Amino acid sequence: MSNDLYIPRSSINPPIRMPVIRTCRCNPAAFSPIGPELITNGTFDGQSSSGWTLQATWSVSVSDKLSGLTDFISTYYATHDTVQFVAGRLYKVQFDVDAIGGGGFNLQIGGSTVYSFASTGTHTQNIVPTVTGVLRFEKLSNRNITLDNISVRELF
Repeated sequence: MSNDLYIPRSSINPPIRMPVIRTCRCNPAAFSPIGPELITNGTFDGQSSSGWTLQATWSVSVSDKLSGLTDFISTYYATHDTVQFVAGRLYKVQFDVDAIGGGGFNLQIGGSTVYSFASTGTHTQNIVPTVTGVLRFEKLSNRNITLDNISVRELF
């Protein structure tokens, strides 16, 4: 049996033979467009703040969630210490806001706000930072928030 495609005379005059192009049978999972998880301890299991620098009123609650409590004077940050975002690369940032009160909050990379939010639920953003730096959540004065399941992955 030939590996050529035969097109009969009734379709094209005169009939021609064309080679058949075969496709690769590869495992698409081996070529994932999503990189590995970059955040360590994004679920705060065991009430651990490992990998995070928490200023003033930020803490990890007994329910293993990152909590920022009301402070009427200052702005405070929860900063992840190890993930270094690179300007110009595409990242998928996802996190759950279980409770929020008193207005909005900011997600920052390298000190620049890349996303502002003021509602509960799962927040997912594809972000291309313009600066290189670390991830931090900015809690402005007079606001409460509870975060969990923080995830960052580079997209290719």
